[in-house]
Amino acid sequence: NTFGWDPIFQPDNELGQPGDKTFAEMDKSIKNRISHRSRSLQLVKDYFATHPEYFS
Repeated sequence: NTFGWDPIFQPDNELGQPGDKTFAEMDKSIKNRISHRSRSLQLVKDYFATHPEYFS
């Protein structure tokens, strides 16, 4: 089960060099860790953790 574009995108590795797998080939846990959605959600979580006034 991959997203429509996953077979053609090959993200860079941690060193900024081309990776060896496309999104479709990599383990789902790794894909989710580096995905733009995951990074965006982490930013939102961090923001709300430092701004508790939004929950009072």
